[in-house]
Amino acid sequence: TAEVIGEEHGITDTQLKNLAEKTSPLIAQLNAERKAGKTPYRDLPFNKEIPEKVKALAAELKGHCENLVILGIGGSALGNIALQTALKPYMHNLDDKSRLGPRVFVFDNIDPPQLASFLDWVGDKLDKTIFNVISKSGRTAETAAQFLIIRKMLLDKLGPEGLKSHVVATTDPQKGTLRKIATENQLSTLEVPEGVGGRFSVLSAVGLFMAAICERPISIFLCICPWLLTFLKGR
Repeated sequence: TAEVIGEEHGITDTQLKNLAEKTSPLIAQLNAERKAGKTPYRDLPFNKEIPEKVKALAAELKGHCENLVILGIGGSALGNIALQTALKPYMHNLDDKSRLGPRVFVFDNIDPPQLASFLDWVGDKLDKTIFNVISKSGRTAETAAQFLIIRKMLLDKLGPEGLKSHVVATTDPQKGTLRKIATENQLSTLEVPEGVGGRFSVLSAVGLFMAAICERPISIFLCICPWLLTFLKGR
């Protein structure tokens, strides 16, 4: 503020008051849109069903998960990277003592050397690796290309049962290419809720699964969001 660093570089109390007056109508508009059901992503912190399903699946899989590989682009990748940065030590993939849960790898492009080098490393560790494929439609080109390669590797080395037990598909609740593939192959699934775009999806199963399987108490950071919404509503 100007009181601390001076008016040349700091914001004054008058400027803060003027900004608050300008933001009040915007906050009212956001609250009205939420009440009308136009912004379902804002209700994710209040959803009790998603965290319970995520925690149940994570508990089922974490016993044979030393490596979690996330395939996704946009918010599916960036949201998980943000949580990973916030919740895990910087050197988490190298330090077994400080790391809770598995190593985490996020692939958000089809760079051949990057993926090939990882597949060489993970090839003899597939029985301890879970692949989380995230695509609402299942037609995301980069993610689909990665999954085709991973799917073939799992089938070749572990067979159909290996594919079934080492892939989690996070996708549309009812429709889409990935939902069809998951059903046909009896894959474990999590849902991207209706009306929630990728960039707003981190507090859905898209981000919560990684947090849960890494043994992070997802209820703690979920409870912060309702507090923030209540604060904004009261402005």
